[in-house]
This record gives sequence, structure tokens and C-alpha cells, in this order.
Amino acid sequence: MPAYALCMIIGATLGIGINRFVDRFGYIRRCRSPFSMRSLGVVFFTAIGTAALYGLETNRQFLLPAGLPPESAETALCRFAVHIIFAVFLLTATLTDFDDMVISDIITVPGTLLALIFAALLPQTALPVTEILWMPDSLFPKYSSLSVPMNLWSPNPAGETHSAAAAVTMIALWWFWCFAMLNRIWRSQLPLRKSFLLFCRYLYRSPRTKFFVLAAVVLPIGFLLPVNRLALLSALTGMTAGMVLIWGFRLIARGVLGFEAMGFGDVTLMGMIGAFLGWQPCLLIVFTAPFAGLIYGIIHALLGKGTALPYGPFLCLAAMVLTVLWGAVWQCTAEWFSLGILNIGLAMSVIFILFGVLLYVVHRMMLTLRFLLK
Repeated sequence: MPAYALCMIIGATLGIGINRFVDRFGYIRRCRSPFSMRSLGVVFFTAIGTAALYGLETNRQFLLPAGLPPESAETALCRFAVHIIFAVFLLTATLTDFDDMVISDIITVPGTLLALIFAALLPQTALPVTEILWMPDSLFPKYSSLSVPMNLWSPNPAGETHSAAAAVTMIALWWFWCFAMLNRIWRSQLPLRKSFLLFCRYLYRSPRTKFFVLAAVVLPIGFLLPVNRLALLSALTGMTAGMVLIWGFRLIARGVLGFEAMGFGDVTLMGMIGAFLGWQPCLLIVFTAPFAGLIYGIIHALLGKGTALPYGPFLCLAAMVLTVLWGAVWQCTAEWFSLGILNIGLAMSVIFILFGVLLYVVHRMMLTLRFLLK
């Protein structure tokens, strides 16, 4: 009980900090009373949620797939601490997106950097998985009896990662993130030469450019240090996969709706989530989040509050639910992921098509509903 009480105190303190951060650094600065219903609700939720997560991850070994022996108390406690930090970033992004329809880089950039640091220095805090061992004399796979941290190859046994190839891949993935974070503006309606010159001019004048160019040059030096290269590569792959998935959704939404329906903050948010969880959970998150958003959007429209709604909170909700229910989720999806990382290309194509069709159907439904209500 003292541990649960301490967790509730820590959670309440985090809730107070989240409230102050959102009110001060939101797109529109607010001066909410610390005793408002919203502020008290956040504090209550973080206090109860921190204690509940502690119980799930440390006492019941809830994250482990069934049939595995308990992990060490140190590993469970470290993973709990990482997930609390992860949850703080998710809740902060959710509140700012509901308030302002904006997810600031002040949230996603530090969150992504912390996720990469945790992957390099605390690889054991990754989501636990079982490995699938394919026996030559058996038609059926045999599951490992031990829990291992998720990596790039999970659930297959971790393959050999050549040091030079891994370093080059990590640098390329890191440069992709740095390029995505730049203040890029491309005017497709202009001639190619003018569009390129305007693109370069914006990059040169933007104060963000110096920071991310410096990060692109300096941080890869850390990839050469004696860190867990496979875990760091897994986090960078998850970061890139998450960004590419939502970036694709953003382009499809603009093509279907004819206007910018999804902010770039959702892209950077999903990159942060992928850096914390890996590419495998990213596929599940982006597949389930639109359905939750669809239900909310229909209710929102029926109540006469318009059709514009934030998408980031549903990504955060799906990410947190998947983290808490990871043991059961992994048991249902491990065999599918055992086909390898090449599935990400096929899964992206299927998800993009489904998203485009779903968005088109919902868009037509909303237009019809708006016409009938007139």
C-alpha cells in the first residue's frame, strides 16, 4: 500500500505539472484555475492511472504474454518508469490537441529524443515479447519460454546486425527525422525552379534549420558509442515507420477532402510513439485509431459541434491501450509479425487503401447529413 500511495502522489504531481504546461505553452495561453473541473480531472486521472499502471506492470506482470515466468523486479520497475514518462507525453499532447487542434514540437521533439536515449541505454524496458523458433522437423512454430525485449526482428530471434550497415541505416533514419522537422514549404503551383528556390529560401531563413542541421551532424556521433545498437535501430525504425504512416494518411486526406485535414503535429506525434514502442505496435495503432476517431466524429457531428476534430488524441489513446494490454495483443499478433519487417510495406498499402475508402465514405455521409439537417 505505501507503494501505491507514493505512485498516487507522483501521479498527482505529474498532473499538476501537465496542467501548468498546457495552460502556459499551449497555442493560446490560458489561465485556468487549478480547481477547475478540467484541472482536477487531470490530476485525479494521473494519480489513479499511475497507481493502476504500477500494479499492472510490477505486481501482476500484466505486460507479459501468458505462460512466461515473471521478470525481475528491477526490469519491471524500469519499464514502469519509462511508460509513465511516455504517458505524460501522450496526455500532454492529447490536451493541447483538444484545446488548440495543434500538437507542439515542444512535446514531440523532447519525447522522441528521450525515447531514443531509453532505447540506447535501457533496452530491457522495451515491450516484452516471445520469440518464435521454427523447428526443422515440425510443421508448427515453437514459442520461446523466455521473455525478450522487442527489437527490429521480433518475434523472430534477433538477427545479426552488421555494425557498419546498422550505423549507416541509423544515420539515414535520423536524417529523415531531421529533414521532416525542418520548416519546409513547397509551392507545387509554381514552376519547378521557382518552387525549389522558394523552398531553399524558407529553409535558410527559418531559425529551426540551424538547430536540426546541427542535430543531424552531431547526434550520429552517439551512434558510434558502445550502446545497444539493435535496440536503437529498432527505435529509429519505429520512429520512421510511424511518421511515414501518418504522413501518408495526411496526403491521402488532402487528396480526398481537397484541403489540409491533418496537421503535421500528428506526424511528429506518431514518430514519438514509434520511437517508444517500435514499428510493430505502430501498425496496430494506426489501424485502430481511425475507428475510435470515427465514432467520436459521428457523435460530434450529431450534436451539432461541427466535423472538425483532433486526430492526435485517438493515436494517444490507441498507444496507451495497446501498451497496457500488450501481453494479450502480442499473443494474437505474434505469428503475423513473424513474417518479418517486409510486412510493413504490405501493411502500409492495405492501411492506406482502407483509410482512403473510410475517409471518403465518412466525408460523403457528413455532406449528406449536413444537407438533411438544413
